[in-house]
Amino acid sequence: MTKVQVSDKIDLLDLSLMDADFREELQKEVNQAGELLPAKINYMKYGNGIDTLNEVVDSREVPQKLVYVTVECVGIIILRI
Repeated sequence: MTKVQVSDKIDLLDLSLMDADFREELQKEVNQAGELLPAKINYMKYGNGIDTLNEVVDSREVPQKLVYVTVECVGIIILRI
């Protein structure tokens, strides 16, 4: 790794390199300013599928972060067998 960046916004990403489906899904995770929205975490109690159903027992929101890592590959050896 040559560089690691952590951000609350998606401005580190070059969206022109992403396909339309990815961009569409990403837009659901940001506000108008491009800031990541909080993620909702549900804590589940799983039922057995016969007598009891799955149940959400607790929920909370946590901030999302974008971690952008730059990797430099050196000394790669390709073996052909």
